Amino acid sequence: MEHYKQLQMKYSTSLTCPCEQISIKYDEFVHVEMIYHEICSSDFQSQQWFDYLYDDDQINERNFRSTASAQFQSLGSLCKLTKETIDTSLTQFYSTKLITSQLLSNETFQNRIHSLITLLQKTTSQSFKRTLNMIEEILHGNSYMSVYQTNWKFTILERANFSPIYTNPMKYQSCSCGTSSLCCEPVIIDNSIIDGLFIGCYPMKTILQSSLQCFYNETCLQIILSYFQKSSSNNISFQILSSNNSYGTDEKVEQMVDRLFVDQWNINRSYENYYEKCHPTFCTYSYIEYFNIFYIVTTILTMFYDDPQKIHVSDPRPSESNAIPSPGFHRIRRIPVGSDKILYWIRVWDCSTWI
Repeated sequence: MEHYKQLQMKYSTSLTCPCEQISIKYDEFVHVEMIYHEICSSDFQSQQWFDYLYDDDQINERNFRSTASAQFQSLGSLCKLTKETIDTSLTQFYSTKLITSQLLSNETFQNRIHSLITLLQKTTSQSFKRTLNMIEEILHGNSYMSVYQTNWKFTILERANFSPIYTNPMKYQSCSCGTSSLCCEPVIIDNSIIDGLFIGCYPMKTILQSSLQCFYNETCLQIILSYFQKSSSNNISFQILSSNNSYGTDEKVEQMVDRLFVDQWNINRSYENYYEKCHPTFCTYSYIEYFNIFYIVTTILTMFYDDPQKIHVSDPRPSESNAIPSPGFHRIRRIPVGSDKILYWIRVWDCSTWI
């Protein structure tokens, strides 16, 4: 491979090396690892946290106690589903084959892998969001009632002989859940607005519009813990999120979903592995060289003699045309290309000993 690198540096524009194996799976030379947002593995995705937020007595009330547990369980489902979606996409990606008849240069190889990974990220995110949006539209379009009655609420009209039950849409800040699934309002605890948290029509839709900035702050977390204070949970504690977040602490959950909760994609690609799988058996390159006086004299004299072997004109150039072929050197051809001052040189190298 070192010989190839040297030739690539010297003849990058004309070097070609046919691959012995033209179809190679991506998993032979690419490996992708993700670093996910810490919320997906934090204390706020534990069963202990879900149980702490759940309040059966408040399940149909219009406050944060009724849906807090459902919101964080929805967040946990999003974490799980996005990871499964990425794993499925990567499995498909790894089984896809790179088909090239010629060995790609290192630069071309890196650019192609970068483009493929960018496309993988975009299509995986779009596919997940499209499915999620479709489910949300079906639920809202058919007016399915949430078990917490956060979008529609039963209303009993008392009569003498019978009492019919109606459903009326809930409203949040003058926004009706009958016409929009995005209606929400801030969570208020002890007359104070809790940053980033909301209540709304659907637990899933509400958590998507929320941010987690309160859970980066110990004081804010203690306010929520006090709000849900239970006699059996005096010794329970939850670790706040780390503020070392490149996306900011006020990032909305919906934005996290857009990037599939991935904070960082680590792409490990090996050009060496690709080279070995391609296994080029030979390479060719070309370059241009100007005629010198000795070649011109030889060519002219050849026109006047029947036997070119009788002509003895020494060429002092230390050129490759006078050199003794080295091991792995097949042939050198001089081919005129239509100019009286230019020659076209072609070399063929045996690559079987390079690997």
